Amino acid sequence: MNYTIFGEEHIISMLIILVVWVVIPYWGSKLNVWQIQFVATMLAVLTISVELFDDVYRFQDGHWLLIRDLPLHMCGFSTFLSAYALYTRSQMSFEFAFFWGIGGALQAILTPDMTRFYSPYYFYISQISHAIIILNVLWMLTVFKLKIGKFALHRTVLLTLVIMVFVGIFNFLTSSNYFFLCEKPGGPSPFLMGEWPVYVIFLIFFGIAIMWILDVCVKRLQRFI
Repeated sequence: MNYTIFGEEHIISMLIILVVWVVIPYWGSKLNVWQIQFVATMLAVLTISVELFDDVYRFQDGHWLLIRDLPLHMCGFSTFLSAYALYTRSQMSFEFAFFWGIGGALQAILTPDMTRFYSPYYFYISQISHAIIILNVLWMLTVFKLKIGKFALHRTVLLTLVIMVFVGIFNFLTSSNYFFLCEKPGGPSPFLMGEWPVYVIFLIFFGIAIMWILDVCVKRLQRFI
């Protein structure tokens, strides 16, 4: 596959995603209470369905690997947390999906690892699955009117560090690379400096910085939503 970062296909996909992020929440804000929850439930079902479909497709295509395709990356956790929060309006699930989802999924959309895409399907399903995470969060912010709590950032950072320990152990036992703790991800990310283990330290530092920026921005934005 000859797709390149910021090539024609990449730019078109991002423009379509941007339109969806604007139109769907705006449309949702015009619905009544019953319709809002119905659409949210459908979004949750769509989120899980896309994830399961991708797993089945990869398996039958011979590209599903235990060491790579379990939902143990930050975006994998965000997928299920955002779907759960859409259905239950769980505050903590929403907060974790917000910080992990926007922080991680946005980078995956802007700077995808093109080396992992064996055919156009893999590129588009990556863009779609990451876009859905952010769409879910935007729905909860603008339609559900959920707020980021005072100590949400602290809880998210602490839980992230704890999860990284357990994911690191799993990586060690299975030779995996979840959370990219053992090897750099592909894609021209500006947050990957140095080699292992130096880049992991920078990854943690920049990850916390991004979550802090998101926390500051959303709390200011929520005054007007």
